[in-house]
Amino acid sequence: GEKALSGAEFVIEGKFADGSTSQVLEATESAHLLDEGLLVTGESYTVRETKAPAGYKLLDDALEFTVEKDGAITYGDLPEGWAAGEDGYTFTAKDAPIEFALEKVDEQGRALDGATFTIEGTFVDGTTARKNISGNTSLSTELVAGNAYKVIEVKAPDGYTMLEDAFEFTVDANGSATVATEADGYTLSSEGGVITVKATDAQTELDIAKVSTEGASLGGATFEVAGTFADGAESPIVLTTGADGKVDASQLRGKLIVGKEYTITETKAPAGYELIADALTVMVNADGTLEVVGDSPDAYSIGDGTVTVTVTDTPITMQLVKKGEGGTQNFGGAKFE
Repeated sequence: GEKALSGAEFVIEGKFADGSTSQVLEATESAHLLDEGLLVTGESYTVRETKAPAGYKLLDDALEFTVEKDGAITYGDLPEGWAAGEDGYTFTAKDAPIEFALEKVDEQGRALDGATFTIEGTFVDGTTARKNISGNTSLSTELVAGNAYKVIEVKAPDGYTMLEDAFEFTVDANGSATVATEADGYTLSSEGGVITVKATDAQTELDIAKVSTEGASLGGATFEVAGTFADGAESPIVLTTGADGKVDASQLRGKLIVGKEYTITETKAPAGYELIADALTVMVNADGTLEVVGDSPDAYSIGDGTVTVTVTDTPITMQLVKKGEGGTQNFGGAKFE
């Protein structure tokens, strides 16, 4: 049900009996009466909320009323948020709560579970942070008008990159919000009277490109990628390069987990090329890029800030040497058929 709110302030403007043209009222948890004898018959007055209680929106529109000659109070259509009592002289101002929603979505706008956020700022209860907030959270009467808040993602859903930069917004008096500090992946709206911050994560990726020492693309190479995957699977994922020298990247898209390590091993070399004996271990950074763990075998390379592992195979070579009967002398001009 409805409850009385303290902390609001109102200004009543008009001509008062003491010669003043305005009176300030501070709302408490009980009704606040204007001092008797201040209103003047025949005069009109405007009541405007100038400060809302913490956690609530400021009323946009002012109330207007007139004191008739017989002392009765009359008024026209009441603005949104105002109500008149049956006694004829009591008015109630009803403030709506400041509503906030955090939504975690993928690039197609679908809701994602598993993300964790921290929201920093000063809240109604005086605390300065909300930690371990899930990616789909609503807060009511917790944000304070005039204050700024930072939204920080501290854990991405498995299979998705993490938004590294903080997003900051300021709450306006009417319960809407404006962007204070932009950050990639975040959007802000105040539609429907709700401050909504939408955080969009991209899927993790890993591409493998197979080339020769001359830089030609090589098909027919097979790799295993081992680790713990976003869908809970622990069996290695097997990938084979096509004619363009690349694996089907969709097989790994959204499978890797930020902060986890993965080992890439060549299990079959293209025809005519040597198999790479050493494996490469990489870790997925928060932004989805790959970082080598330990030593990087010579055959593997990762471009800075990329998700592509380039693997270079060496061709198999054979040399025939013609020697004398004693095996100590080489003969030039020999022909083999």
